[in-house]
Amino acid sequence: MEKYVGLDVSMEETSVCVLDGSGNIVFEGKTFSQPDALSKLLRAKASDAARIVLETGSLASWLWHELRGRNLPVICLDARHVRAALSMRVNKTDRNDARGLAELARMGWYREANVKSTESRYTHSLLAARAKLVDLRRDIENQMRGLLKGLGLPPGKGGIKALLEKIVVIMREAPHLRMLFNPMMLAHLALVTQVRFYDVQILKLAGGDEKSENLQPFPNGDDSNLTASIKRRTFSVMELERARGLHDDIVAGAVGRAITSEVLWEVSTADCRRTSTGCGSKPSGCACDGGS
Repeated sequence: MEKYVGLDVSMEETSVCVLDGSGNIVFEGKTFSQPDALSKLLRAKASDAARIVLETGSLASWLWHELRGRNLPVICLDARHVRAALSMRVNKTDRNDARGLAELARMGWYREANVKSTESRYTHSLLAARAKLVDLRRDIENQMRGLLKGLGLPPGKGGIKALLEKIVVIMREAPHLRMLFNPMMLAHLALVTQVRFYDVQILKLAGGDEKSENLQPFPNGDDSNLTASIKRRTFSVMELERARGLHDDIVAGAVGRAITSEVLWEVSTADCRRTSTGCGSKPSGCACDGGS
């Protein structure tokens, strides 16, 4: 008889519930949230499982790929739909959630979530890490501007290059301020260096990818590869195929606008990278206007 399995995944342990076709409990238990441990238990307790379901979460993508690679029929469900379906249960425990997931698998009352490929997850993580460093760099720049204002030294309306040059002059004229600005200047330099490192890696990924080249919204721009890479971050391979045609122009326009804010107007210590559109359409906070 076919079996249906629900996995309630947490960081350390996963609650497992196995039901038969009639809804009777065949097995309930826990094991480590590791692919090898889960695979061993599932083959021992539900070797003829028709469906094995887990809900979206921090470990879901990794476990889905690992268990799929072991030829297990794993299905990932949207956590919001699972929450709505299980909200009527009186006692919310990991054990009861696992049983509820198994019931959903048995009855077929679920909507399967699309799990991104490993490559897509890596690219997304790379861009998320870069975005975090960019945010930190911007925070330091704004903090230095605020410190200057507090000392009665308005930073002016210049970009980051003018700001750094002014701070260097101030530290030369007032050596006692070096203890205040030197650490922030060094931290800013380190962030700029690492953001550039991420830029190189992202451009390499986009430059060697056929789909990214086909999705370049700015084919004549220097940042077209980076734009295409960030566009591809939004879609998995399956979603990219569905996006072609009617939705492609809409997506390209939306992503292009996001790129204008996220990438094309980022400022390094050297200069402000301008596109052919000029500064007339720059987002608020661009260093060209002093970061106001």
